[in-house]
Amino acid sequence: MEVDQLRRNLLPRWLPVVFTLVVAVVLAGSLWFYRYQTAELRQAAEERLQTIARMKVGQIAEWRAERLADANVIMQSPYFAAAVTDWLQTPEIDDEERLRRRLEAMRVSYGYADVMLVDPSGRVLLRLGQEGEELHRAALETLTAALEQGRPLLTGLHSNDSGHAPPHISAVAPIFSGGEKAAAPVAAVVLQVDARLFLYPLIRFWPDQSPSAETL
Repeated sequence: MEVDQLRRNLLPRWLPVVFTLVVAVVLAGSLWFYRYQTAELRQAAEERLQTIARMKVGQIAEWRAERLADANVIMQSPYFAAAVTDWLQTPEIDDEERLRRRLEAMRVSYGYADVMLVDPSGRVLLRLGQEGEELHRAALETLTAALEQGRPLLTGLHSNDSGHAPPHISAVAPIFSGGEKAAAPVAAVVLQVDARLFLYPLIRFWPDQSPSAETL
């Protein structure tokens, strides 16, 4: 006991206070560094997500622009407008077959799931896909707007009313007599895109490895 008492007398009384202060400073510094690192990592993650989001938006916008460009090529073709007008005025089997071949060439060249020729009311005149299917109401609304505005438009993402067709987006190209926008509309071409073939994979694709990242 005398030895313990002697040791206590030899230790400076201020040493425990200093030790406590050092421990407090170390803990405070560690907490500050942890919070600083957390904020830095969070900011880096947010900036990375914003960069990827901008990239996704740009890719989708470019994809949409390409679909509208395809439809615009069709609308601006006076030869196609003349062929459609002639066939509507004097329906002939040979003319119909030539139109079908043109629609098929559009489908193959541009990679569409289906191509339809419809009249201004939305009645299907020719189509390459399943016969008997009428235009979805979303396509009808877009058709009306495209004819009024005199330019190609895109529908929103939708399925058909029966639910049998996969989700798709359609580009509607109005056709005017003689290829002139000032003339009366005679028909429209509807280009259907199967969203599963390009749009969905584009949205789901993540540019690097991540166990948790996903696109909404």
